[in-house]
Amino acid sequence: MASSVKPDWTKLVRGVVADELGQKLLVIGTDVPLPMETAVDEALAVGTDRLCAAAAAYAVIEGAVVVADFGTAVTVDLVDEEGVFIGGTITPGFDLSLAAMNTGTARLPKVDMRRPSSAYGANTEEAMRAGVYWSAVGLLETLCRKYAEQIGSWPQVILTGGAAKVIKEDCDFVDSWVSNLALRGIIIAYKKYIYEQTDIAERSDKDSKKKK
Repeated sequence: MASSVKPDWTKLVRGVVADELGQKLLVIGTDVPLPMETAVDEALAVGTDRLCAAAAAYAVIEGAVVVADFGTAVTVDLVDEEGVFIGGTITPGFDLSLAAMNTGTARLPKVDMRRPSSAYGANTEEAMRAGVYWSAVGLLETLCRKYAEQIGSWPQVILTGGAAKVIKEDCDFVDSWVSNLALRGIIIAYKKYIYEQTDIAERSDKDSKKKK
């Protein structure tokens, strides 16, 4: 079972699984249904990693929840009280933002990301880090407030993703940090798939017996 948003990697892993294990790789959204209902325009256009993380968060919270995933991109997604994926936002992650400033300007240097020591930078590198970092904190807090206004209650907020550990100390409005949320969602999708397949098989068996 896999969740992938990179077709080339999916093809590669499919080949490895087939050649080395003699098995078919089940990909969420292609071979396996999505792990939760959505209210977006095109459910299959949403990255399955986002949906898996959202499904895992809702399985624990069982109520409205915001999932903020800090990776290559930063996604801040909303699930409503009924467990429906409503939608979210997508912005560049820390490294993408810093790289864009480096490649898109004449003098800004290449900078690695780490938590800034201050709200302002005393040099160019720290100013870049502080700008990217505090923009992300402010964005997340504002979106949580906006989401709460739309659904009429303040949702639980969960951080995940590789870069989440950098920012979590300054997000006192965040309830939890879970590093492997998407992986937990893949497990949920697999269990749901197995349950549905078993249910279909049992119904088919009952129908066959009735016909006899």
